[in-house]
Amino acid sequence: MDRRGARLRLARRDGRRQGLPAGCASATLNIGVPQLLDAIVACLPSPADRPFKALDKGGAEVTRAADEKAPLAAFVWKTVADPFAGRITMFRVVSGTLKADSTVHNKTRTRPSASAT
Repeated sequence: MDRRGARLRLARRDGRRQGLPAGCASATLNIGVPQLLDAIVACLPSPADRPFKALDKGGAEVTRAADEKAPLAAFVWKTVADPFAGRITMFRVVSGTLKADSTVHNKTRTRPSASAT
């Protein structure tokens, strides 16, 4: 089997969630990290290829495709408190566009949240 065939099989298998690829690297020594990232880009499907399932304001399940013209939908995956910078929130924009100083609806809060620059 050639490399192209192996990549196509791995991408198909991961798209159907039938396999779990494994690799190893050392982030502290930077051994194998570029190769592992190249393999992820080459073999695994893009997040834009699969729709994102979420809940709307009313609690109903909706599916969002990656589209910058669609309404804003973002997934907060981590919030940290930094003694110098304050609260830092890391998120993935699923659809739409987030601009500086815009107001967004937070599903877990009753009032809108403001975004900083």
